[in-house]
Amino acid sequence: MARCCFLHVGAPKTGSTSIQDALFHDLADGRLQYVGGGAANGSFAVNSVFDPPPENEWTFHAVGHEGRFEDWRDQCARQFDGELERARSRHAHLVISAESMWSASREGQKNLRRRLAEEQVDIRVIAYLRPWIPWGTSMLQEAVKGGRKVLAIGHSRDRDVFEVRKRLQTLFDVFGRERVTVGLYDPCRCVVRDFFARIGAVLPHDRQWKVNERLSLEALKLLFAFNRFAGPVGEWGPPRPQGMPRLIARLQQVPGPGLTLHSSFLRPWVAEREIDNEWIEREVGFSLSSEAAERDTENAVATEADLFRYPEATRDWLARQVDAPVIRLAEGTDAARAVADQVDQLRRRDPSPVA
Repeated sequence: MARCCFLHVGAPKTGSTSIQDALFHDLADGRLQYVGGGAANGSFAVNSVFDPPPENEWTFHAVGHEGRFEDWRDQCARQFDGELERARSRHAHLVISAESMWSASREGQKNLRRRLAEEQVDIRVIAYLRPWIPWGTSMLQEAVKGGRKVLAIGHSRDRDVFEVRKRLQTLFDVFGRERVTVGLYDPCRCVVRDFFARIGAVLPHDRQWKVNERLSLEALKLLFAFNRFAGPVGEWGPPRPQGMPRLIARLQQVPGPGLTLHSSFLRPWVAEREIDNEWIEREVGFSLSSEAAERDTENAVATEADLFRYPEATRDWLARQVDAPVIRLAEGTDAARAVADQVDQLRRRDPSPVA
């Protein structure tokens, strides 16, 4: 029987991390071999090895790896080839999950296709999309966690993510339309089980996957102030500040509702996206349309000024973390600068339980 390669390409913020976690830890089907280059997230290996310079370096810098990129790339290539060899020796089907391929260059995708063609496998590409508004909201939150300093969707590195027609057309051209399947991501359904069903793998019935925990709106405000006034220059710019994973983990303890974006902020962005709605629906069989809320909530974010407004409970929580006086200013850039300073103090502190 001919071997297959199931290539999961994201898109970002459609459950990719949960899928990768399950593939790395829970894929017990001997007919399948997960190829991640030694990591759960195959993007690091696939991006560094197959995308052309300089685009192949961004994941290396974004997560703060130390040393020379070339050494990292060579290590990823060896691990990737070793996993392919193990699969070949067992005549196992391949599974690769690398959401970086969603936004990769045509050349990068062709390089990966050529390498997989050497394995003589039938390539089947699997992608997921989600409706515009929840997708954009989730991407904005992730961008703030990655250093975003401005209130914007589709800014900097995530601009290409939302060019769905362009991204799908490239995948169709490189891999063949008949080899690309696109599913609708729904946070109310388990995307891991959907993906495993698509590749014919079995999962434990009692297992749950939720890897990327969201931050509350109040936590995002604190992190946004840090990015603007205390963080390094440039989004994704190396080196990433030390202590950031620990800081974000602590900020997950800040209570409150999640981020919602005001319709006045969303409508222009959604209007730009919906130009391709008809083409997308015709190609994948579902719509990404999602109306901006007619009745915006009290906490819906419309401008950066909304992110520079800090309730007393938020300022009190932050002061307790760093044993400092509560910031008296409640809003504005001066308040944000003071908040950024205390968040930076929290980043620099030794790990300790969150009060």
